[in-house]
Amino acid sequence: MEKIDYDWKKLKKRYIGLDFLKIISIFTICAFHTTIHLGANYGVLQQMLSVGSVFMTAFFILSGYFLFVNYSSENMIKISNFKRFLIKRFIGIIPMYYIAAIFFILFSLILYKFFGIGNMSIYHEIFLAPAEILGIQVNFHSLFWYSHNSGTWFISCILMCYIVFPFIQEIVKQISTKTKIILCAIIIIILFYSPILEIIFPITGIYANPFFRILEFSLGIIIASMKPVLDKNEFVKKYIYNIWSVLLINVIMVICVSIAVNSNIYTSNVMLYSIICLPCFIVMVIGLSGLNSKKLEASPVVKYCVNIGYVFFLAQLYSNTISKIIINKLNIQNNIIIILIGWGTCIIISVILHELFEKPIKRFLSNKLKRITD
Repeated sequence: MEKIDYDWKKLKKRYIGLDFLKIISIFTICAFHTTIHLGANYGVLQQMLSVGSVFMTAFFILSGYFLFVNYSSENMIKISNFKRFLIKRFIGIIPMYYIAAIFFILFSLILYKFFGIGNMSIYHEIFLAPAEILGIQVNFHSLFWYSHNSGTWFISCILMCYIVFPFIQEIVKQISTKTKIILCAIIIIILFYSPILEIIFPITGIYANPFFRILEFSLGIIIASMKPVLDKNEFVKKYIYNIWSVLLINVIMVICVSIAVNSNIYTSNVMLYSIICLPCFIVMVIGLSGLNSKKLEASPVVKYCVNIGYVFFLAQLYSNTISKIIINKLNIQNNIIIILIGWGTCIIISVILHELFEKPIKRFLSNKLKRITD
């Protein structure tokens, strides 16, 4: 159980199984939003999807995992490497965040002025601007329901994860496997304990709290750093790196969550459901990290879904409101049509954001970065 010397470059590869978990997490969040905003019903999955935002935990774990496998061979404490890392992260996130935020403000202004929908305040937007430009708005917990923050809070959290990432990575690379397991146990205990405090005491919800999201992110980093050890474990290779084990744990998670929701157990406290979902997410991440499929890796559909994932989140800033207007204007009652409108609107907006804005901006800024670093 001691630490091992390992060529971290071997970790840097395509993890198609984890790409699928990322896609599932993104789609689950979208389905969750259509249930709470549009009243969509997904039948046997309805209870699970009613607290589907718990999949943000999987998203942060995956973010930590992917960053570690991509940068573990680099010394991130070195200022030139850290600078390059931050610039790449900036290119990948910030431009579209700013564009989506501007569109949201304009969109909200149009809805308020011409349709009387919402409660638009230019005064609030002006005073919120500095915090949102810097991406620190999530630290002001009461701002969650102002402007676009309920849909972009995760960006503020992930930016803070990026800042602490080099420190966490370099520490994790140097500690033993035993210490990593202890750290994972401590993080899990904190994540289990915290939503219980939310029940007992009248405190602000921890769903968008950056501290707890950094813990989930750190959990992903630690799990990724243990990949060399897990690859040598016969039990893991036989029973965990197995699609049937992953499917089984997923079914168990859905059943347990559904029972809890049906029993009306604090359904408003989504983080409480991490007590069920977090261990399942960990098993799924480990299991799917050991799966390989050249056919799926070559699939343009899978690749496009992964590439469009970020703007798919951002598209929901507008898609549910637009869908609700369409549904109300046409007096649509059919559940299938409601689901199709919700998903269709989100997909169309996502493709527009990706093709007209995200791709050309990334291409332009990446070329600029290449000239600077060459």
